[in-house]
Amino acid sequence: MEDSVLSSKLLPFEFHNGSYYDLVALDLDSVEKHHIRRILKYTKGNKSEAARILGIGLATLYRKSKSIPYC
Repeated sequence: MEDSVLSSKLLPFEFHNGSYYDLVALDLDSVEKHHIRRILKYTKGNKSEAARILGIGLATLYRKSKSIPYC
């Protein structure tokens, strides 16, 4: 049986190069905004597709993105 210790090898690549969250504690609101920005970038600004990926309604995405700069 393998060790039950989480090693850095199991973390996503972004954690290894310091670009994810710079491994600092962030409040949930900041994490949510960052994730929404990443998904919107991935969908090239297509909010319908972003809402589908995020598993939220389109109206919810519009409401949440109002408080996010550059969305």
